[in-house]
Amino acid sequence: MIRRLILYLCLFITTPAFSKTVPLPYCDSCIDFNLLDINEYWGNEMGGEKKRGSYLGFTEASVDIHLDKIFNGHYGSFHISGENNRGNPMSNKNLGTLDFISNIENYNQAKLYEFYYENNFGPWYFKFGKFDFARDFEIDNISSDFLNASMVSSMVINNNTFNMSNYGPASSPGAEVRFTTDEWDIGLGISSDNPYRGNFNKDFTDMNTDPTGTAIFWKTSMIYFEVKKNIKIMGLLGTYTVGGFIDTGKQANTYDDRFHTGNELFYATVNQTVWENNIKSLSVFVRLAVDPRKDRTAIDYTIDTGILYQEGDDFAGLGFSLTKPNSRMLLPESEMRLEATYSHSFNKYIAVQPNIQYIIHPGGMKEENELVTGVRTTFVF
Repeated sequence: MIRRLILYLCLFITTPAFSKTVPLPYCDSCIDFNLLDINEYWGNEMGGEKKRGSYLGFTEASVDIHLDKIFNGHYGSFHISGENNRGNPMSNKNLGTLDFISNIENYNQAKLYEFYYENNFGPWYFKFGKFDFARDFEIDNISSDFLNASMVSSMVINNNTFNMSNYGPASSPGAEVRFTTDEWDIGLGISSDNPYRGNFNKDFTDMNTDPTGTAIFWKTSMIYFEVKKNIKIMGLLGTYTVGGFIDTGKQANTYDDRFHTGNELFYATVNQTVWENNIKSLSVFVRLAVDPRKDRTAIDYTIDTGILYQEGDDFAGLGFSLTKPNSRMLLPESEMRLEATYSHSFNKYIAVQPNIQYIIHPGGMKEENELVTGVRTTFVF
């Protein structure tokens, strides 16, 4: 107990994030430097293969070069970033779950992450380079406030694709175009479906073929599409989304030793505010993600849902996730997760987020249910 308290306190003395604009002789805000630092500590209070705590850390440093301001015209901007993942992930080793307890849980690595060019022309937005498509597609502003990886991005996507996986983080060479109005947000993208340049005939979870993040590999493609519609019901705003992915290459994570070619997955999301009063609001979220082919990938479908109360920058949420594994994997149960979370922002730089997760049928097995507790500190400017 004392050791855990010390580790909790250590999370508060990490280097905070900062953002700084570099002034040029003729341009005061042409280049921005940003640093984000996230730290977590987890413990499994009940169940699990091992009773052991886990520290997770994530740092992202980025530079934005605003060509518009440098050359005084409509020239867009360049973005470049690097990431560091560290700690001792516990989902596979200690818990044996299908899903990760945290969306920053990953292999230890430090590498170049994203580098891309972007520009806007009226309602049209363009981006090309090497970037994380998971930050642009299937993302939701309510589900991303939770910590469990499936709440942030469906297990169908995390488990069945190379370039939007838990086994990354992954950035892919590709391009994206969006058309956005007050009511509509329509996105289309294309990328390499195997940015790791990994061997499909090896275990998907054991790849680290691009340790520096500089590889550019494109053999087969993944196509992304998404349509969002903003609708007001009784004066309360909601966002309704349908989208999907078409993978033209071999599948990364299969239930057998046959690496099938071609796959699709589709998702639908409802994000609706049900009550609002000044800076306070209550919203609900539901997402269904489906892999329609039953003969190749490990996860058939997921259901993720939650309710979120917000007051200014603080929020509290309750979430539920269900992951249905492919029946041919011979797993007798669907894994289910209940999550309770609360986030308090001390100021615009520092936030603390305690979290509780209760996992039913971990790993899709009839094992003892698991109770996991954790805390996240986020330093951002």
